[in-house]
Amino acid sequence: MGEIAFIICYNDKILLEECKMYLNRLYVPEGFSIDIITVAEAPSMCAGYNAAMKSSDAEIKVYIHQDTFIVNRYFLYNINYIFKSDEQIGIIGIVGTDNLPDSAVWWEGNIKGSLPFTREEYRDEKITDRTEVFETVVVDGFLIATSKDIEWREDIFKGFDFYDLSQCFEFRRRGFKTVTVKQTIPWCIHADGYFMDLENYSDTRNAFYMEYGRDDFSLDGRKCNLLNGVQKSSAFDDYNSKKDEYNKFQSTFENNISDALKRCDYEAVSELYLESVNYIGRKELTGNISADYLRFMVIMDIYLAESERGESFILKNAENISELLGKFRKTEIYLRRFEYDFDDYKEHEESFGFIKREKISAYAIEEFLKAEVAQLGNVDRIRNKAAHGR
Repeated sequence: MGEIAFIICYNDKILLEECKMYLNRLYVPEGFSIDIITVAEAPSMCAGYNAAMKSSDAEIKVYIHQDTFIVNRYFLYNINYIFKSDEQIGIIGIVGTDNLPDSAVWWEGNIKGSLPFTREEYRDEKITDRTEVFETVVVDGFLIATSKDIEWREDIFKGFDFYDLSQCFEFRRRGFKTVTVKQTIPWCIHADGYFMDLENYSDTRNAFYMEYGRDDFSLDGRKCNLLNGVQKSSAFDDYNSKKDEYNKFQSTFENNISDALKRCDYEAVSELYLESVNYIGRKELTGNISADYLRFMVIMDIYLAESERGESFILKNAENISELLGKFRKTEIYLRRFEYDFDDYKEHEESFGFIKREKISAYAIEEFLKAEVAQLGNVDRIRNKAAHGR
């Protein structure tokens, strides 16, 4: 009996449980079993992945982010098929590039595979010998499937950036291929809100250059011109120049919002929110905004609009900003279940129950459907299912 292990580093139990729910829906190839290994609050992605890797004898390991949801139920068949087709394939990803730019920002290169964002269509997809498999230089780390055990470079990468590119380079140094697959419909959704945490990105990228700057950055042997890479980092330099001010603002803002929520002083919450919008615009901090702040903006826009009608419940029962953001996450998660038309009665009932219990209005659902940070698609299906639940 073969084994496929999913390895998840997590710091959010809501996302972890949803990720696991999608994994438990996957079709399992005959002769295989699956294991789910979780690592809580890992000091770094490499450290967490190494610990889990060494604890498992699974022949295939899938390293997956907590906010990645595999929606193609044939996923396990597909990766097993690809690994068996070529013993030199060591890594399978969802999306990557065959030509890593000097900036080391992979998505600025020639993209291969499928970006993991919601589409209006969805269906399970089983690959065949006619499916295109693309060799790449790197793949994105929200999902990395491996057929070999090679240690993650926790000696160099002590945070949560560039661990994925590093691992691809380590596999290629040992003669293994890194690949992605042509997907008619994305095999998974990466619900990260489209936003990166850039706080340590530049420093970690410099460490990447130091270790791999002399390796091939493309399949045809192109080397990195480090000067070009430095010149292309102006966007990150601009972020770094303002990050201290934004971090100070965000910390104070979150504390003040939590205090107001604890007092159930929703008028004060509104005033703090409007002041924050003005402050961010005045200080030109828009490029530093976190995905969590954008989620808070969606909630507040819903609250302000519904308050005019005297019918808003979106802030109720939240004693701090973490609980409020948790409500956003749960709403997004339950609406996404409608999007993928789950046929399990229990999963639907959980979604309907949450919408009724939290009094998520039709207007609020429409705002979620429009919000880029929520990454929801197939809006007609979601709207119809939610209406049925109410």
